[in-house]
Amino acid sequence: MRAEGSLPCHGKRVRRNLLDTIRFERDTQGDMIDLGPATEQEMVLAFLKAELNSPRFSVEYQIDRQALIESADLQSFSQNAARLEELKRVKGALLLPNVVWRRVALEKGDLPRLKYANHSHWIGFSRGTRLVSDGSRNVDSMPNNPRSHILAVAHAFDGGTKFPELIAVTGEEEGADIILIEGHVRATAYALAEWPGYIDCFLGTSSNTKQWDHDYGCAH
Repeated sequence: MRAEGSLPCHGKRVRRNLLDTIRFERDTQGDMIDLGPATEQEMVLAFLKAELNSPRFSVEYQIDRQALIESADLQSFSQNAARLEELKRVKGALLLPNVVWRRVALEKGDLPRLKYANHSHWIGFSRGTRLVSDGSRNVDSMPNNPRSHILAVAHAFDGGTKFPELIAVTGEEEGADIILIEGHVRATAYALAEWPGYIDCFLGTSSNTKQWDHDYGCAH
């Protein structure tokens, strides 16, 4: 269920009149809309939902989906610990510690700051820049995986299908890169569709983002 006050991800069917019903602050370096604070527990649940919704990644997880995902209790210490432990087991170094999380809605003006994680595949797909905008321009030259998945998401998105939130991190300095940690295929598809409307995202801010980004890249 979408959090109260968030904006719908309906492709070209975004209803902009909903802006009149929420309070928001625009990011000074782009068109980002701040939808309010989020918790690490909410981010972890969103991360797992997105991964388990993917035929490619769901097989990596060993988790009680009914108890910990479909009927998730974010007030349960044991459930939160179990979800975090499973995510760490599968994703490991991808998770950045000591992060302040917020819910935001990304607009097209944020695209120049949006980068892929420091991973060899996405570096290659973007011809070395890691920019999602560059990756979207190179979709035709990508191998079938991920090209077919990107095109399928772009088609579904354009038709009004809602997808899970992107998850990304950024630094504390003004104009810092927005680095994806989950949702690379979806973000590329949105860019391919020319980023219509608003895209929901869990955005974490940390003073350690640059070092984490370097270390994660060295590990891959």
